[in-house]
Amino acid sequence: MTSSDGHYLYVKAERQDTICMLRIAGELGTSMATAFADHVDAAVRAIPGPVVVDLSGLTSIDAGGARALAAAIRRMRAGRLVTVQSCPLLVRVWELLGLTSDFLPAADRATPQSEIPELVRQVQRTRLDVGQTKLDSRRMLARLTDTCIRLASTQERTGLTLEQGRRTVASSRAAREYVRRSRPGAAI
Repeated sequence: MTSSDGHYLYVKAERQDTICMLRIAGELGTSMATAFADHVDAAVRAIPGPVVVDLSGLTSIDAGGARALAAAIRRMRAGRLVTVQSCPLLVRVWELLGLTSDFLPAADRATPQSEIPELVRQVQRTRLDVGQTKLDSRRMLARLTDTCIRLASTQERTGLTLEQGRRTVASSRAAREYVRRSRPGAAI
């Protein structure tokens, strides 16, 4: 993206294993805030899973850009696990603006990169659980299908038995009627 004042901003989301890696590089200014927010929302929405926001390529940011970035990260965090790989420039701007930085890594904390293996394990466990649920559902569906087939077979046999009973009753009536006609005084 390029702003009207010639500033360039690179925003790209890509899948890395089970993670959505969102890379933001260049200059994030007020003039690009709205386009930036729309672009980030669309890019991240296209890739499911936890999000890692890589800001290491950010070369400059102003107050409007910082607010737009904070709002975008909050929107992502509403439904997903988000980790931010920050840069010193952003931390200083955040402090100057008094923005909450609960999603920025603390200086004494391990880098967010170390959290990625845990995120991957969580996603893998979830996928296994989903796979097991699918298998259980398929087994249940197979049982239900088998039960439906058995019920249809039983219904068909019942219909045949009923038809045989009707034929037997009709045959019996016909035989009685025949005997009654052929022997007028005979008791049946």
